[in-house]
Amino acid sequence: EKMPELAEVLSKVRQSVRGLSFPDVILTTATLEKLILDESTQLLSVAYMFNGHEVYQSISRDELQEVLVSYLIIFEAGSKANLTDAAGHQLMKRRSETTNSQSWSTLVEF
Repeated sequence: EKMPELAEVLSKVRQSVRGLSFPDVILTTATLEKLILDESTQLLSVAYMFNGHEVYQSISRDELQEVLVSYLIIFEAGSKANLTDAAGHQLMKRRSETTNSQSWSTLVEF
């Protein structure tokens, strides 16, 4: 759904023999920024949901850390991430805590 915008901009870049004009650079940058922001916002919303919070709800520092850890796990999974299975996510998160203690510590410290 998001790729047609990017594909259109990139096709213009390929067709141009002279390179990119300043407006083309601005359009390309704005399109990429929007795609990245939209994707990040969606993943962060899912991370809040997986931890039992609403996006606009005030949460404690510890709760925020749990949300951010969830976000990083979801982000790392990429297109393979299941964005609807909160219970499965929490199970995976608990397993990661116990089985990959060094990796988990690095993730939490990040």
